[in-house]
Amino acid sequence: MKRLLLAINAILVLAASATAQDLDNVVRIKGTVLSAKTDEPIPSVKVRIIDVSEDVAMGHTDSTGRFSLTVRPGIYTITFVANSYNGCILEDVNCLTSIVLEPVRMERLRGGIEDPAVYVPSQKMIDTGDPIPVMQKIEREGVKVEVR
Repeated sequence: MKRLLLAINAILVLAASATAQDLDNVVRIKGTVLSAKTDEPIPSVKVRIIDVSEDVAMGHTDSTGRFSLTVRPGIYTITFVANSYNGCILEDVNCLTSIVLEPVRMERLRGGIEDPAVYVPSQKMIDTGDPIPVMQKIEREGVKVEVR
């Protein structure tokens, strides 16, 4: 009986240390999502952190447009989707340590027609003039951003 209790105790100690190590091996990604036109916060934006087409973390902005998600260190794609706004995709975001993204500014959809073009933070919108969105890549300060 004493051996069984020692074995159970050892398992519990190992599990607790593994959980503590898991908590030490995470980073936090924080940011704010604002309207590009008015600079007002956009609540309820769906924020997804993706690693090789698999969700790693998902959440929504609060009433002040802020979000905070916890992930393991890595390089991720982050998407932002909200009703009545163009979506935004940030690729190859280096999250090896906790980061605060510069504000993401989203453009409202034009004329109620879905326009999946992406507004790149601190960068102008790319308008191709085509009625069908085209894929383009923009590189800015080491972060590739995909414009649809």
